[in-house]
Amino acid sequence: MDASTLEATVGFRPIVGIDHPVIAVRSMTDARDNFERLGFVVPPRGAHLEWGTGNWCVMMARDYLELRGVVDETRYLHGLDHFLERHGEGLMWCAFATENGMRARTELMRRGVRLQEPRELTRRFELSDGDVAVRFRLFFFADGELPGLMSSLICEHLTPTVLRRPEWMVHPNGAQGVQSVTAVVSDLDHLAAQMTRAFGGAAVSRRRGGSVVAADVGGNARYYAVGPEEGVRLGLVRASRHDTDRLVATAIRVENTDAVRRVLDRNEVAHENAGGDVLVSARHACGMSLLFTSDEPYWATSR
Repeated sequence: MDASTLEATVGFRPIVGIDHPVIAVRSMTDARDNFERLGFVVPPRGAHLEWGTGNWCVMMARDYLELRGVVDETRYLHGLDHFLERHGEGLMWCAFATENGMRARTELMRRGVRLQEPRELTRRFELSDGDVAVRFRLFFFADGELPGLMSSLICEHLTPTVLRRPEWMVHPNGAQGVQSVTAVVSDLDHLAAQMTRAFGGAAVSRRRGGSVVAADVGGNARYYAVGPEEGVRLGLVRASRHDTDRLVATAIRVENTDAVRRVLDRNEVAHENAGGDVLVSARHACGMSLLFTSDEPYWATSR
């Protein structure tokens, strides 16, 4: 069954946006301080009950950024230690949003997308007035299923209201949400075919003469992929690093970039103008390129 037939016969959209990119960090304290200098409000820490990992979750209205580090190295770390050893700090994967996890898994598998068995995870949210349990149901894609997304997953929130408080979502830099994540991928043709299975043919396009794959993942969020040489040319990866098929950048949507520049200047964080956007290099953003934009990233358009 081709993608157009799938879209014609299935009204349910299994993935409805980006839920949260996951950023691997070496030091939980340093990562928090770093993102506060970038102009984000960082809520209290969380720790996973089933794993030896903890996180800071930078909350926005529909999504968030997860800074994940080790809190107990003697326990299962779900690959965090191996990622840090191989890649250093940076984007580990992206969690996509769904409105019904089990139905999403059934639909995606019907389309030929391979997923692992669902698993549940609990985070102890360490608030000043006592710990609160935050629960998720996770559906990881099979290894290598979606090139460039690494060990990404679909995340279903079982306690959705616990995570968000108004005071955590007003950021000095004006951040409104995750506009996109971007990967460097060696085989863009294969990636485009796999993305069509996951997101539907109408959602996937090629940009800039075919050098960029773009996928509308729902919720006004997108996934982009560029080839290795293009990634170097655009400044998303260094020429000395040839490990492809991995996430390298996150774009944050802002109303305008003036507030971003003021915060970064005040906190003495190096940044550059990139086609009207504000780009913070991986060196200053826990291993990932971080872009603040009011539109789309400069690498996804003809600018």
